[in-house]
Amino acid sequence: MILLLGGTLESRQLAEVINAHNYSFIISTTSEYGGCLAKEVCENVNNLPLEQDALENFCMEKNIKIIIDATHPYAKNISDCAINISKNNNIKYLRYERQGLIDFNNNPYVHLVASYMEASLLASQLGNKILLTTGSRKLEIFHELIKTKEVYARILPDINSLKKCLDLGLLPRNIIAMQGPFTKEFNKTLFIEKGIEVVITKNSGDIGGVDTKLEACSELKIPLIIIDKPSVEYPRVAYNFASVLHFIKEVQNEL
Repeated sequence: MILLLGGTLESRQLAEVINAHNYSFIISTTSEYGGCLAKEVCENVNNLPLEQDALENFCMEKNIKIIIDATHPYAKNISDCAINISKNNNIKYLRYERQGLIDFNNNPYVHLVASYMEASLLASQLGNKILLTTGSRKLEIFHELIKTKEVYARILPDINSLKKCLDLGLLPRNIIAMQGPFTKEFNKTLFIEKGIEVVITKNSGDIGGVDTKLEACSELKIPLIIIDKPSVEYPRVAYNFASVLHFIKEVQNEL
């Protein structure tokens, strides 16, 4: 059995490809909303969070022989867990890495930082109306920023994400619950309408909408703070679906 660690658009696209080749697999997401989306492309879906012990038990219970890690580029913890579990249990591991991560070195409006906390501190110095487009998973790191500045959060329309925003003190009018992707023009309209002075995002590539945020910020001369991608030492990486299918076939021939 194959375990596809998902929760991203490309993981659902990959699931469609694997399904079309009649391989048996389970797709795992980290939220109920992600699970609903995954069910559109796969019958076997797990939407319960899987940390180290839970993930290892899940792999043993389902007799997982292959782990394909197509999680978000910033989901370092789950990738590290999956790598350790694969090594300890003789499970074959493959990272599917999204393409399109962008080089921002020459853009005067880009501020590249190494952490969420660094992004929060820098944003507090650059403006008063701040838009977070980093999702809800680490929103609590921006708690002080939310208390001292007018912060907007663009999140997925998921009830847990909405609750987290409200619990952290964001007013309903400052919560933008929408699913992307968003065009440059949509971003510009939103930034102008809300009077945004600083945008915070992650370097999650074109598929994560960084390109259209960058274009909108550049045209409006708005600082764009980008939290850089965390470093993970993947044992083996594939950059296209054909390579993933080749890996699955290669492993199954060994079994």
